[in-house]
Amino acid sequence: MIGLGYDEPRFEPRRTPGTLTLAVGHVPDQSRQLIGREVDLHLAGHTHGGQVVIPGFGAPVILSRLPRRFARGLFGFGDHWLSVTPGIGMEGFHAPRVRFFSPPQIDVLRLGGGGSAFAWVEPPQGRAPRVHSQGGER
Repeated sequence: MIGLGYDEPRFEPRRTPGTLTLAVGHVPDQSRQLIGREVDLHLAGHTHGGQVVIPGFGAPVILSRLPRRFARGLFGFGDHWLSVTPGIGMEGFHAPRVRFFSPPQIDVLRLGGGGSAFAWVEPPQGRAPRVHSQGGER
C-alpha cells in the first residue's frame, strides 16, 4: 500500500509478483500520474460525488480537473482501477454545506484475483495541475 500526499505522487514503483499494489490518496486527479507506476488500484475521494447534483445533468462542480463522470464510482483508468468514493462529509470551504441528489456513501470493495471482464476508460489527456479546479467537465 502506498499513501499519497496531496501533490504529485512520489514513490518508487515496485512490483512483487502475485501482490496487489494500492495507492490511497485524497484526490482522484493523481490517477493521471499513477499510469505506468505499477499501481493496481487507486482509492480516492475529495469530490463528495459532486455534493450537489442536477438530475439529468450531473454535478456542475466536482473540485477536480477530471471530467464530471469521475465524481463517484469505480473506473478502469489507464492501466489501473480508480475508485472515487463520495464519502459521508461535505465541502466546507468552496461549496455550501449541503448535499443534493448526492447521498453520502461508504464504499466497500471486495478484491479478487484475475479477470479482465470490464472496459477500460481512457483517462483524460494532459497533466493534472496542483491547483484544483472549481469548474466541471473539461
